[in-house]
Amino acid sequence: MKKIFFDETIIGFLSRDESELEVCASAKAKFDEKTSRVLVELDCGICPTDPRSGVAAFHPAWLPKRRVATGRAQIDNASGLAKIFFHQWISHVRQSVPMPIHN
Repeated sequence: MKKIFFDETIIGFLSRDESELEVCASAKAKFDEKTSRVLVELDCGICPTDPRSGVAAFHPAWLPKRRVATGRAQIDNASGLAKIFFHQWISHVRQSVPMPIHN
């Protein structure tokens, strides 16, 4: 499988116990040239804005679980399809946050 796309984005920020945290989403996509299938691994989590804070990244129960999205595309359109899946994932993650987030 050929790697075709990788992206991470910060969806927003929230505060917890005097720590500033980031709500993040990521996507890793591969393309199978034999079957013309796009496979996108979608993930999300909460990370500290300051890696030196001592707060470890975590995945609260209210965030969606990791998913794999698949579809068929020609190689020329494969990364575009992966981006569509990722943007849908970002919306899904944003809607799952039960508290206000800020940019």
